[in-house]
Amino acid sequence: SDDKDKDSQESGAKLLVIGLVVVVIGMVVVGWVISESKKVDYIGLTFTKENFGQIPIYTTQLSGMTIKGNPLDFKLALRDNPKESEVPFVGNLKLDGERDLYLSVDMESGVYECGSDALINFGYFMGGLEYNLQTAVTSKEAAEEYDKPMVVCDNTNGATVFVLTSGEESRIVQQGSDDCYVLEVNDCELSSVMERLEIATLAYIRGEEL
Repeated sequence: SDDKDKDSQESGAKLLVIGLVVVVIGMVVVGWVISESKKVDYIGLTFTKENFGQIPIYTTQLSGMTIKGNPLDFKLALRDNPKESEVPFVGNLKLDGERDLYLSVDMESGVYECGSDALINFGYFMGGLEYNLQTAVTSKEAAEEYDKPMVVCDNTNGATVFVLTSGEESRIVQQGSDDCYVLEVNDCELSSVMERLEIATLAYIRGEEL
């Protein structure tokens, strides 16, 4: 009977070990599934969902070379899931690193009242890629008031221009065949529009489709 007790103890111990192994494997698998579910593959990049305090963000590490051939090491953080963006891009983005690049704000549209974070982030992003982004305005009155150049689609003078204004729909629209793009912001969805432009820029550089 002692042998029977010993056998049952050993089999119980084996079952316990097997049970623990199964639990550990289960935890690893569940952890992997959860971590994979937080990843989004888009335009050849993997974005990871993280929490910035209480705010969910999507991040990716950009590496390789800038447009000027210098080493690129830049962590991009987005508020929106880039794959689920509802901001349409009408046309084809073309960015020539040799050209001047302007972000021209339609001050009369009131779009500047939507906050500056998204614009600062965009400037930081374009600077990280080593594009020479300059700010401008779309009217003579604003140019005098803010001491900025007046740049609109009709006077780009060979520059690439992004005109930021308000609209009935948040979208980015290429103007004709010129290198001018109107960024229309509805209901202060400024962050969504600027992030869509950042993704479009990365897609262009990487030769990927949006």
